[in-house]
Amino acid sequence: MATEYVAGETLFHLLDPRAKFMWFLTIMILSISFLDPLFLLSLFLFGVCVPIKVAKLPRKNILKTFRHLIPILLLFFFLNLFFFKHTKILFWIIPGILGFSLEGVAWALSAILRFFIMIFTVMVLYSTTPIMSLILGLTKLKLPAEYGIALGIGFGYVPELINMTRTIMDAQKARGWRFDYRNPVRKLLAYSSLLIPTLINSIRSGTLIAASIESRGFSHDVRHRTYRKELKFREVDWIFTTAMVVLLLFGVVIGNFGLKWAWTLEYTVTFLKWLFKVA
Repeated sequence: MATEYVAGETLFHLLDPRAKFMWFLTIMILSISFLDPLFLLSLFLFGVCVPIKVAKLPRKNILKTFRHLIPILLLFFFLNLFFFKHTKILFWIIPGILGFSLEGVAWALSAILRFFIMIFTVMVLYSTTPIMSLILGLTKLKLPAEYGIALGIGFGYVPELINMTRTIMDAQKARGWRFDYRNPVRKLLAYSSLLIPTLINSIRSGTLIAASIESRGFSHDVRHRTYRKELKFREVDWIFTTAMVVLLLFGVVIGNFGLKWAWTLEYTVTFLKWLFKVA
């Protein structure tokens, strides 16, 4: 998935990481609190696609992410379609086991939309915020600095690990080692030759990182830590965060005490019935 940081000067890029965390939390809670696909589609369009548009993220990143998700989405759709506890079966694919119903279609659409929302929300968060700013935001939200630096090193080490693996693979190919087997077992055994060199290099890198951290006095005077870059909430951050809190409270109220369409499949099923009749 395309989660590399994309530099920019858009409004979404300039928001404080803590404001973006509030947006992320709001979208996540709303996506798992409601069932109706029509509501989830609205949440995806206005809660995720609008930030993507505002942040001006490259279209190729979006398409690349979507293309990689297609096999997973198809499998996800069919599993949810046929293994949903149907109330009215239209026809049986396997009598008594696999049946087709409009409720199953609505449930599968709901599962896919929720999956889309979660994946693209994470993508937008990582694409518009540098990793170290995310970690600093978490630290300012009372996350222990030790956990913050561990997360920062972990996220920052991923591209380094990918480059290391590619280098080792090129070195193995230069020695005549093959990786392009069609047989999955042989392919797995071929890739196992990357395991030991990658593990040894990772341990060596981890040792150097630990020595570097200690040499900078990370464990000294932990009560008076300072940061190279300080975060400060601006007016736009307060407005954005307040809007997210209001949206979250509104969604919780609707989900628990309010509109029936938000937490049932009834309206989507009615829409599908109308659609199939028209078709």
